[in-house]
Amino acid sequence: MIQLILTIDSSADLDDGLAGFQCPEPVRTVFVQIYSSVNKKEWLESLARTVVRHFPNAVIAGATTNGEIINGYTTTGKTAVLVSFFRSSDVELVTLPCCGSNEKEIGKSLCLDMEPLVMQAAGILLLCTAASMDSEEFLKPLSDMAPSCPVFGAAAGYYKDPRQSFILCGTNAYDTGIAVVLFRGKELVFDVSYFFGWKPFSKEMTVTAASGKLVEQVDSLPAFSIYRHYLGIENDDEFSTNAVGFSFLVERRHGYIARVPISVTDTGGILFAADIAAGEKFRIGYADPSAIMEESGRIQKRMKDFKPDAVFMYSGGSRRLLLRDDIEQETLPFAEIAPTAGFYSGGEYYASGKGIELLNAASITVGIREGLDSGSREREDTKTDDDAQKPLHPYSKAVGFLIRFIEAVTKELEEANKQLLKLATLDKLTGLYNRRKLDEILAYEVSRTKRHGSGFSVILTDIDFFKKINDEHGHLTGDKILIELSEWLRYTFIRKTDIVGRWGGEEFLCIIPDSRTEPEEKAESTAADFVRTVSEAPFFHGLHITCSAGVTTCRAEDTTESIIARVDEALYASKQQGRNRVTVC
Repeated sequence: MIQLILTIDSSADLDDGLAGFQCPEPVRTVFVQIYSSVNKKEWLESLARTVVRHFPNAVIAGATTNGEIINGYTTTGKTAVLVSFFRSSDVELVTLPCCGSNEKEIGKSLCLDMEPLVMQAAGILLLCTAASMDSEEFLKPLSDMAPSCPVFGAAAGYYKDPRQSFILCGTNAYDTGIAVVLFRGKELVFDVSYFFGWKPFSKEMTVTAASGKLVEQVDSLPAFSIYRHYLGIENDDEFSTNAVGFSFLVERRHGYIARVPISVTDTGGILFAADIAAGEKFRIGYADPSAIMEESGRIQKRMKDFKPDAVFMYSGGSRRLLLRDDIEQETLPFAEIAPTAGFYSGGEYYASGKGIELLNAASITVGIREGLDSGSREREDTKTDDDAQKPLHPYSKAVGFLIRFIEAVTKELEEANKQLLKLATLDKLTGLYNRRKLDEILAYEVSRTKRHGSGFSVILTDIDFFKKINDEHGHLTGDKILIELSEWLRYTFIRKTDIVGRWGGEEFLCIIPDSRTEPEEKAESTAADFVRTVSEAPFFHGLHITCSAGVTTCRAEDTTESIIARVDEALYASKQQGRNRVTVC
């Protein structure tokens, strides 16, 4: 495999570059990638036609970008043309134009047609206009096929508005679509690496309302309020530029992935570059330059050992904005290993072994080699000075330190909050839920019953003559008995799905959900077993005690207050009838 990389500003530049190159070995397949910051359909198509004049059978794919990576250097306003000459391998392009609503159906149909090709592929490159369509719907059938080869690629970008991006398939450019490039060949080998480097620094939050790429609410508040409250970012023309460094970090199959904000809706929702589902938990994150460079160095060493013929890079556009002058420290070292080019994208595709994921703010590095293995050749231009990296810019180092500080403080605050929550919801003596938490659970169960008709029962039990125990044996003995009784309730008489807590003093409340399938008789039986067992067992210092209990079941018209009033009435009736008994009301 021979790799040619051209930087052009016009079709004439491309004409001259292709005319002046003579491939030194026989060629079976020519594969051309065209990546450009110029988001003009006519520009991409004119370049493709120029390629065809020189290589009529060339396979051509490309995309608009947020910037190019050319020989390891970052450019803007240029166009990168990557020409791969394969000696013995084949490349096949499958094009999927979409209308923005039929991705799932077309994806299923196309994947059925592609399955034999996918199963034979040595690698698969995906290029997509992810901002103008739901590429995840297309990717799911491809993921379900579980390709054994590496799958990688990127979403087209355009820094002003990613929804105005294009992909190039052959000599046609599309503003909505997917290009699938399948590499086949017995001698073809890929080494694909993914690295991230973003660190979470906020508290954990939950997406409470979302649809596709639109997040409407976070913790039941408008999603945009998160950016205004925590970061002081306003909803103006600079929102996407200011917010791009502060992605939502969502924990998925292979760890954290970023979701980069694009714009704000009139109702305070946020449109992201890729999907987020309601119920997903996330933290706001920021790039840690030191972590990025450390991981980049590890992958550079791995790539050097692989000895590729070429390196393709697909890197999140937000990385470039955040790393600034340091961005080339993660791209230039690869150019010292092999010809390196690619682009800054609107999202990155990567198969982790658990499906194909659309990432944001990640970097995908693809080493490709045709023929000899890693131990059988040496590149003359490979550095031998231990690949020493330049020191990070002071700004980047300071950001790294600040991220670590915020991360440490956040962890400490979360741990403190957990302890406070524990204190706020648990009874100090028994470790059971306290009355405040029981009120909250009761309100939830009443609401659930009204919505779904699920139903539940309540048991309220009280130790008979408890004041006498305290007066005659002391409050420490009374406390011991309360603790023993709570242990019995927690571990012996209720199911794991039931809830028990200390209602107050010597009273305990049990909530038994889903009593439609286990009616009131079940709750009465549980209470009766408990009352009988307590009366027969010795407690602390061999003392014998008895309990009384009331039982009731939630009715359609009930409120929290009416249920408590009724079960309290049932307990009072047990006391009036001589104690050590159960009454149902």
